[in-house]
Amino acid sequence: QAADPSVDDSGWRQVSVPHDFVVEGNFTPTASISHGYLPMTSGWYRKHFELPEDWQGSAVWIEFDGVFRNSDVYLNGQLLGHHDSGYTSFFYYLGSAAVYGSKNLLSVFCDASKEEGWWYEGGGIYRHVWLNKANNIHIVPWGLYASAVITGNIDLHGQTNTAYVLASAEVFNAGNQASDIQIHFSISDGEHALQAMSSDVSNAIPEQATSITESNLTLEGQLKLWSPGNPRLYRLTVELFREGALVDSAEVLFGLRKVEFGSQGLLLNGVPTKVQGVCNHQDFAGVGTAMPMGLQRFRIEKLKELGVNAWRMSHNPPNPELLDYLDEAGMIVWDETRNFGDQEQWIRDFADMVKRDRNHPSILFWSICNEGWRPEGCK
Repeated sequence: QAADPSVDDSGWRQVSVPHDFVVEGNFTPTASISHGYLPMTSGWYRKHFELPEDWQGSAVWIEFDGVFRNSDVYLNGQLLGHHDSGYTSFFYYLGSAAVYGSKNLLSVFCDASKEEGWWYEGGGIYRHVWLNKANNIHIVPWGLYASAVITGNIDLHGQTNTAYVLASAEVFNAGNQASDIQIHFSISDGEHALQAMSSDVSNAIPEQATSITESNLTLEGQLKLWSPGNPRLYRLTVELFREGALVDSAEVLFGLRKVEFGSQGLLLNGVPTKVQGVCNHQDFAGVGTAMPMGLQRFRIEKLKELGVNAWRMSHNPPNPELLDYLDEAGMIVWDETRNFGDQEQWIRDFADMVKRDRNHPSILFWSICNEGWRPEGCK
């Protein structure tokens, strides 16, 4: 199989990811009508790359924003993992499969022949891929969370004078011995002006273990809230120190807003708000599901010109950049998982979606699924 490093790929076609191989196919009347009469097939990707020698001893992982679907990822012929969903993000630590100071071969197989939905879904590595390197003691992907609560009154200008943020950081010690660390939390506004900071929080993390550390931060002053008319964002920064030296840092954007549902419908920051939304699938004519980021922004701008203020993800978790753009644009979001049932994989997919997307202030609604089928015996 193509995961074998001895396989000659000199005759393979070179492509750039994100890439949708289904949209490149030939239309045929025997293919699925719901998938645009394009044959749903399978395919392999291979990437030769070098890992610097001085990365030896670090934590290195590869992160996929989305692969459609049933993917198997190999490094130098060794299986890193299998992922069923074509819509959820996932990552693998390279571990002992990696060779430092020399060439490595990443091989990815994806089987798009089995559909997840009844619309065009594409196939391949259709979202971004990231190679990450960090200290053995590091903040894990999607490991930061800023849970904000408004405690002051909201004025007519969409501002409040007090709020608190329960900030948390999930840290993984990939080393072979326990380690004492100090964690520093801080919050800044869009102009990077410091709004709040914590005293260092100490934590002892055993070897090969994960630990979550929390800190309460109070925000005071003229605090602007997130809304479609004024999509104000704040930044949570977390720094890890060991023996006084900085070993890792990460940051995430979030917003302050108050969401209530009552007799007046949706109250956003105390203001009755009509949700004027559209259901958007992730593909676009001509490019399939490998959506350029410029095209994502174009869609948002044109929809806002039409008076749209909300976007429903139909019917799956989106690529992360789209949510970033919707936060910035002030568009309300309905985030949605693909499958609903008690299958272990589906429950994990839902949990991964919430964990990855939980900091986005644009998300006011979480959907457990669209209408869908369930395998026999699935609840």
